[in-house]
Amino acid sequence: MSEIEIVEVGARDGLQNEAALFSTEQKLELIQRAIDSGVRRIEVASFVNPKLVPQMADADAVSARLPRRDDVVYIGLVLNKRGALRAIEAGLSELGAVCAASDGFAIRNQGQTSEESLAMCCEVVRLARQEGRRAQITISTAFGCPFDGEVDPERVIGMARIAAAAGPCSRHDEHRSLLRYCMERADDTRATGLPAAGIARRRLRDLLPSGCCPRC
Repeated sequence: MSEIEIVEVGARDGLQNEAALFSTEQKLELIQRAIDSGVRRIEVASFVNPKLVPQMADADAVSARLPRRDDVVYIGLVLNKRGALRAIEAGLSELGAVCAASDGFAIRNQGQTSEESLAMCCEVVRLARQEGRRAQITISTAFGCPFDGEVDPERVIGMARIAAAAGPCSRHDEHRSLLRYCMERADDTRATGLPAAGIARRRLRDLLPSGCCPRC
């Protein structure tokens, strides 16, 4: 491996999980500090229902006031087409679409089945490309679900193949597919599905389409 890329998610995933509400100015300061420290890929907000996630109610306002730099990629997390359109309208350069490998998590987190969440991700990629933006796909609960337990690695691999065919791209190569695999935790101390994680990682390289670049 010749390069390690850090994607900073504190302004989105970090603040989203805090009980306290942070102001737009505080979020912008956090993002600016990340940039000053050398971070060049930053997840800045979730474009979701503000009634369900009040911490992200100012996603559009944060996006509008981001420092415009050619060397920084700002990513907006989206869970549906409406969120994708908002992120595009906000001017973000990359969309982060999320599907779930388990129905239990997909239904609780996104109000749709695992299969439906994957179809949504592929639609988000299509919309992003149509508007000249990049998009990535994250498969959550790929290595275990806090609601459904272990997830079959074959299920994850099948989803990854479909996602890769949709054409999500990396920052460095517009023609190279990029997928991310996230391990959802059942609690604060123990991740679920660790044996499945090893199996999935070993098989992904062999089974995914040529040119696909999985990240864990």
